[in-house]
Amino acid sequence: MLRISEAQMRELERGVLATLKHQIIGLLHDRFPEQTASLSETDIAKFVRKSMEAARAVRIDEAALIKRFVNALFVLEYVMQDQKKLKYFAQVMVSENTAEARILFAEKNLLDNA
Repeated sequence: MLRISEAQMRELERGVLATLKHQIIGLLHDRFPEQTASLSETDIAKFVRKSMEAARAVRIDEAALIKRFVNALFVLEYVMQDQKKLKYFAQVMVSENTAEARILFAEKNLLDNA
C-alpha cells in the first residue's frame, strides 16, 4: 500500500498552488494587458499570492473559483481608484443580476481607462 506522509502532501500542495499562481498571473496579463502593463512582475505575483490566501481563508479552494475570486479582486482594485467608477460599480453589485453577470459587466465596462 502506498503511503504519503503529511510533509509529502504539503509539498504536493505547494506545487499545485505555485502552478495555479502562475496560471492566474498569465490570465491577468491576457485579460487585462493595459492594467498589468504598469505593474512589475513582483507586484502582480504579490497581489495574486495575497488574493489566493484570501480565497483560501474564506474556504474557496477549487482552482476555477480561486481564479474567479482573484480576477474579481483585480477588477475591484482598479475600480476603487476612481470614485465615479466606484459608485457605478456599487450600483451594479446590488443589482438583481447573478454575481457572475455583475463581475463580467464590471470587467467589460469599468476597466477601460482605469
